[in-house]
Amino acid sequence: MTREKIRDSLKLAGIRLFLFSIFCLAIPFLLLWCTLVIRFSFPDPIKVLLAWLFPITLISILLFSKNLTRSLQIFASSCAVVFLCYTVIRPKNNRNWMEDVAKIPEISFSDRDITIKNFRHFKYKSSHEFENNYEERKYNLNDLEGTDFILSYWDGHRSIAHTFVSFRFKNQPPICISVEVRKEKGEKYHPVNGLFKQYEIIYVIGDERDMIPLRTHHRGEETFLYKLDIDKKQSEVFLMALLQDASSLKSSPRFYHSLNQNCTTTLVNHINSIPGFKVDITMNMVLNGLSDYAVYLLKGIKNDLPFITVKQCSYITETSLKTPLDENFSQKIRDSIYQKITQELNHSN
Repeated sequence: MTREKIRDSLKLAGIRLFLFSIFCLAIPFLLLWCTLVIRFSFPDPIKVLLAWLFPITLISILLFSKNLTRSLQIFASSCAVVFLCYTVIRPKNNRNWMEDVAKIPEISFSDRDITIKNFRHFKYKSSHEFENNYEERKYNLNDLEGTDFILSYWDGHRSIAHTFVSFRFKNQPPICISVEVRKEKGEKYHPVNGLFKQYEIIYVIGDERDMIPLRTHHRGEETFLYKLDIDKKQSEVFLMALLQDASSLKSSPRFYHSLNQNCTTTLVNHINSIPGFKVDITMNMVLNGLSDYAVYLLKGIKNDLPFITVKQCSYITETSLKTPLDENFSQKIRDSIYQKITQELNHSN
């Protein structure tokens, strides 16, 4: 076989491979993505009907049209229209929000002082009944002592959880920060909806006597608190990154995303603002019920003890249920954890 024939054969094989990839990979992917966008992002009541008509019509054109080039042009144009419709969907702050996410925190900075407006401190009768209470709190960064990582299992499985952080201050209650879906009244959360611009994002900033008992007392969640092994300066950088981004949502709302802008990946993005830190988004972060183990492996949690032991010592649901919700609540939670860890360390030695 001559060199020219070899070249022509390779060229033909490349063209066929390209066409194969279009038909077997690109077209099914685009068809699925566009159908899901229509189903979850388009307005009612047309979205259900269009989510059926769109793929059926395009598949019929691709299968039965005698002009393949024309049918591919129609397919590409239809996908482009869906994409353009998707790009014009913008996040908003003026929706009919649920009470627990109705107010965006407003933070102002003056030298080392921080003032937080709309600091949430609800008192709950149940997960849906509460005394609506927002406060203004002032903190000084010189009093910052450290950071804790909190994980709460809400779905009955250990692969998915809600994660948030709490910053300890000397002689003041901690600042608890939770990245959450900002739901409208009557709206329910579903991870698939969170992939298609269905929720805005909010940083709930509040008191631990609100945000921990809500989960341990009223939602029946298994909750764990871990002391992060980072120093005061690193905690300050982490806190400031969170506060500045939380405050920016007042003027620049953003969408929540179930994968890259959720309660855990958002925290990872901000902790990477600490000089020298580079935490990658791994499967243990995506399946964030395993994120405490990921932090342990990265030595963000002291690993003088086996992880299973650290996790058992860090379980706070029972302690939370038995502890009065007074000014000593946060310290008693931590004293219980430190006491159990100390006992385990002494036992191991």
